[in-house]
Amino acid sequence: MSALRELARKPLALSCAVFAVLVVLAGARYDGLVSAAVLSNLIEDNAELGLAALGATWVLIGGGLDLSIGSVCACAGIGAAKLIVAGGLDPFAAFALVVGGGVAFGALQGLAIERLSLPPFLVTLAGLFVARAAALSIELESLAVSHPTLAALGDARLRVGELSIGPLGLAWLGATCLCAFALASSRFGRRVRAVGGNARAALHFGLAPARVRIELYALSAGFAALAGCAHVVYGGSGSAIAASGLELEAIAAAVVGGTSLAGGVGSALGTALGVALFGFIQTVILFEGTLGAGWTRVAVGGLFLGFVALRKVLETWVRR
Repeated sequence: MSALRELARKPLALSCAVFAVLVVLAGARYDGLVSAAVLSNLIEDNAELGLAALGATWVLIGGGLDLSIGSVCACAGIGAAKLIVAGGLDPFAAFALVVGGGVAFGALQGLAIERLSLPPFLVTLAGLFVARAAALSIELESLAVSHPTLAALGDARLRVGELSIGPLGLAWLGATCLCAFALASSRFGRRVRAVGGNARAALHFGLAPARVRIELYALSAGFAALAGCAHVVYGGSGSAIAASGLELEAIAAAVVGGTSLAGGVGSALGTALGVALFGFIQTVILFEGTLGAGWTRVAVGGLFLGFVALRKVLETWVRR
């Protein structure tokens, strides 16, 4: 009973328990599933979603919602590809420009939400359409990118024992650690939790909730743009129609990792665990071999709904 109460009070512990059960059951069924090679691929393959989900986590903890993540990711990806191919820019310079543009776009969304007193859902939904239209105006077709720097990044690996992690995986893990530290120990992290938990109380203590929320939307769009850069590095191209539905996957991963949709509660490590859960489910489906790719979305949707329902049941039980 005490263990169940602990799971109800700590969503991250519940996520860890679910992940552990899935790993044990799947590992018993499929030979070679639980291995360093599979873990290496899981980290690298899910870096794009992982970066986007970190941005979603910040906004959710602050009591907001960002539906423009996928479109900003696509716009940044195709924008970076165009700058490299047509503009002749170095990839890192192109990435810096599109990330800066993403931050500016997110800040504008935050300003619209705060200054016009509009719901985040409506403003970021409009942002979704605007960013997607901007991506399509840059290039309708997928744009392949060939550059020595990108080739070098694709070949680079950090080897730790049997693990072999590429630059994208390292970027995601590094960003996760930085966000975890910021949320737990920095003044900004404490302000975000305070605003997400009770904005009126935060205002009473002089924390300026409007400014914090504007910064959060800028941060979310910046991470979405980083995810777009990761898409270019991983796939060797940019596409205006990429990352469709990425915002929903990012939000789902954050919630499965223990972030509350009501705000004030969440962690970067939990979000990384949620992303890993989604990636692990996809890997299990690949190992099964008899299920189509569409079953990944079915499984992710079932996991998301089941996790939220289980949390609700446990919380109701604890309050009794």
